[in-house]
Amino acid sequence: MIALLSAERASAQPSGRSVSPGVAFAASALVPGMGQYLLGEERWVPFAVAEAWLWITFAEHRNHTSDFTRQYRDLAWSVARRVSVGGRRDSIFEYYETIAHWNTSGRFDVDPQAPDVQPETDISTFNGDTWRLARQLFIPGGVTVPVESLQYQNALAYYGERAIPPAFSWAWGFNTLEQERFRDLILQSDESARRATSRLGMILVNHLVSAVDALVVTRLRTRENAPLRLWLESSVQPDPLGGQLRVGIRWVR
Repeated sequence: MIALLSAERASAQPSGRSVSPGVAFAASALVPGMGQYLLGEERWVPFAVAEAWLWITFAEHRNHTSDFTRQYRDLAWSVARRVSVGGRRDSIFEYYETIAHWNTSGRFDVDPQAPDVQPETDISTFNGDTWRLARQLFIPGGVTVPVESLQYQNALAYYGERAIPPAFSWAWGFNTLEQERFRDLILQSDESARRATSRLGMILVNHLVSAVDALVVTRLRTRENAPLRLWLESSVQPDPLGGQLRVGIRWVR
């Protein structure tokens, strides 16, 4: 036997404007706090304030990154890269990181008059260390092989791809203070870039949290607008050892 009892009650209309969940979610996803504002919720303020602050600090860190980058590039050109051949040509960040850790690039070709490239052999220089690594990779055991051999040519190709050419060569010499200042600028630029990236991540989180919050608010309002029903349900099921009575009560909106 199943008995059913239903009672309904009307819920009061909530304060604020009526906005669909999809509109509220999309509005806050695009502009944090917009969905809450459309719903008439004052909680839009912290989302909007956070968004403005995050973009302002992001711009500041980006500007700092650009300033530090310009400074360390100028310093490298005016001091360490005075030995470079030709006009100024700036390069990627990894190149300047290498300049920060090596006193000199060394020569690319120790004997320009000879045919082919004669790699730098001074391992205290960047190019010399690159040639040492190339020999370890392609000429195991440190043996001497003919220049025409495949092993030597592979090592030479490796060296040619990674060694610093004359147009980008550098030498700090005894300018240790300038090199230390250069390292500091590199670190400050890298730190500013990381902070700018973290701000972008926080901006994304602010958009997501604001959108989810707006969606939850609209869902709760939808539930409040729905009529509340009380269901009282009981049943008796046949059982070899006797009847089994089950009674359930549930609220359904």
